[in-house]
Amino acid sequence: DVEAVVRCGVQLKSLNIGGMSFTEGKSMITNFVSVNQQDIDSFRYLNSQEVELEIRKVPADRKILLMELLAKIKKV
Repeated sequence: DVEAVVRCGVQLKSLNIGGMSFTEGKSMITNFVSVNQQDIDSFRYLNSQEVELEIRKVPADRKILLMELLAKIKKV
């Protein structure tokens, strides 16, 4: 769990949110990332620690900033 690692003092500049599969209770925010409130709370914490949260399915994809996407769909 990345949040736990950061809480232990590991500093990250950027984190790629790869595929997060859909399960009951989650909402799809892209065609390959689904989140629930616990995920969003963890992302908020990481963002508060100045970790850039990006979404890319493969490295060649254009970077999507997760917090901007969540704000647009009113999940933050």
